[in-house]
Amino acid sequence: MTYLMVNLNDHADCRDAIQRLRETLHDCGPGKRRHRGESAGLPRTGPPVGGEQSAGAGPEDTPPSGRRPRRNRSSAGRTADVDGFGAVNVEPSPVDRLHDLPLPKKLHRIAQRGVFRHLRRIAAEVDSPMSLPELDKQLGFQPNKMRSLKAIMAKLENRFGLRFLVADPEAGVDENGNPRYVMLPRMRKQILRVAEAA
Repeated sequence: MTYLMVNLNDHADCRDAIQRLRETLHDCGPGKRRHRGESAGLPRTGPPVGGEQSAGAGPEDTPPSGRRPRRNRSSAGRTADVDGFGAVNVEPSPVDRLHDLPLPKKLHRIAQRGVFRHLRRIAAEVDSPMSLPELDKQLGFQPNKMRSLKAIMAKLENRFGLRFLVADPEAGVDENGNPRYVMLPRMRKQILRVAEAA
């Protein structure tokens, strides 16, 4: 197998490599690429011989001063700075920034949404593990209202990196086999505190 060694810091070397690849792909038919590589003038493989220095090694690898790093898009949709040595420094995404917020600030943002009033009621009125149907009865909701609210909560939980209700394995299940959930004390306390300040 033939390899093409390119100094990515040398624009002329990059242009020459691209031209060589185009010529090779143009000349190669199906099943012939392996045999056409050397005839297309591609560099030989293997380590450098004698005093030769391989491309991309040595002081010339240092990025020229004043040159701005290339900015690429990563697979996660974030902007990345690629320096002269191929290192990638990924900027945190908006979701990562939300995850890093302290809990009170997260809840202050969530308090602007309609679902927060239901969270406040759960924090104030429910002090024992309950399934979603049991929460419907406890809070006077129509059947399956909590299922809809739980789906909305799940989106906020994933976005902000928190959990409003967690399954309580020690509480078992209700008569229909639905798991029971509980709001953790710290979450309950912060929700009530934010609600009072609103």
